[in-house]
Amino acid sequence: MEIWLIDRRTRKRIRRLTLAEVLALRALKRSRADAAQEALCRALLKEARENGLWFECGCRQVGSVRPDFHGRHLGKGRYTLANRPGAALAHAPDCVFRRSDADADRPPPARHADVLGGFGAAGEESPPPVPAGRPWTYWKPRPRAAAEQEKTLWGAASKLMRTARLNLLGPEEKYPPPEEWLAEIAKAAERLYLPPKVPASGFLFTDPAAWRSGEVAARLEAAVPGWPEGGRPGAYLCWPVTEVRGREVDPGGAGHVEALSDVTCPVIGNNPVEGPYLFLGAVARSGEGWACVNACARPIAALDCPVPVDSGYERQATAALWRLVRTLAGNRELSALLGGTVAIELEKPLTLIETVEGACLPDFQLTVFRPGAYRHLPGGPGDPRHSGRFDPHDRARYVIEVMGFDDPEYERSKRRTHPRMARLGQVFRMEGKEFGPDGKGIDRQRQKITADIARDMLSRW
Repeated sequence: MEIWLIDRRTRKRIRRLTLAEVLALRALKRSRADAAQEALCRALLKEARENGLWFECGCRQVGSVRPDFHGRHLGKGRYTLANRPGAALAHAPDCVFRRSDADADRPPPARHADVLGGFGAAGEESPPPVPAGRPWTYWKPRPRAAAEQEKTLWGAASKLMRTARLNLLGPEEKYPPPEEWLAEIAKAAERLYLPPKVPASGFLFTDPAAWRSGEVAARLEAAVPGWPEGGRPGAYLCWPVTEVRGREVDPGGAGHVEALSDVTCPVIGNNPVEGPYLFLGAVARSGEGWACVNACARPIAALDCPVPVDSGYERQATAALWRLVRTLAGNRELSALLGGTVAIELEKPLTLIETVEGACLPDFQLTVFRPGAYRHLPGGPGDPRHSGRFDPHDRARYVIEVMGFDDPEYERSKRRTHPRMARLGQVFRMEGKEFGPDGKGIDRQRQKITADIARDMLSRW
């Protein structure tokens, strides 16, 4: 059986493995490799890992597609062989590289780590100086992969919002007042931890009165003696605010907090993107007392719609796209042609998404599930397994990019990332400059995207 080294992004064949290399990999997979075979495998897997290569297996072929597997580094020069859970083609039943039935029945790996961070150096994410003559320059903290989100407070806020599913909207979604969706964040904290493994739910405060009254400091002082080794006692403050000013949030209001450094928030020039915001502050020991050492303010669509956004244009687009979702789901003629009502989900992605072209972070993703398929999809409601988010037979994905500027440098950056997004689904542009104060511009764009998606659904299904 032949095995090839292939480029993991383009799937171009690099070289065919020798018989000795094939036998060594097979022996390693069976845990029967001798010392010489282990040394050969180490060199081969190191080469593959350092050069972004996978292994293509010749055990079966459908069209031009063959199964693949890859090397996983375990540290200290040790490697193992692994398969992707959502691979397009499984290995032949008798292939040594096939996933075992036990592997297939295991719950999926966590889609993001369960540890929250952000208690590091004050002001670790601050905008650089505005270049001369460019007052419109836009900045926000750089996007991170899900596994890296615990490194910054901005990432911790993303993780909380994602775990609480605040970044998703369906056609029937209705958000209650802030005190009720804050309860969803508190519930999400029950599944997350402070380092090293302290339940976050006991140290997340969603009532500003707890900070003003000293309850937060008292809770931390009481927790210090029993705090596990490897971590520093800390807590989070989390509630909606309407203003950010330097180191302060909600100055003069009930949610007022002053941090030790400037509050991290997307900015245009020197001005924060307008609120409202979801504020997250990290409280840690400072001198003899406790202080908010880091703070960030995530702009949200509205106080009764806490979907995170990055700009005013995205805030307008959220409302328009939510209307698009309800229009498609409620279109009786479309439902009749498709044989049922489609299930639709609008998502504001909060972590980098890897594609064969490279990583990207779309502004919005719209996922449409074929009528009747949603409840039975692996990974859907009631199914603990996860077999990959994109199945072209049962769902269609559309990427919506909200274009905020029209300068050449901005367009060049989008020309790099849009081909990556096209790997996720058809890409639609919304031109923020054309939204207009009366809403007619954004309505025209929404209607066109709605019609294009409806046509695509009909051609698919």
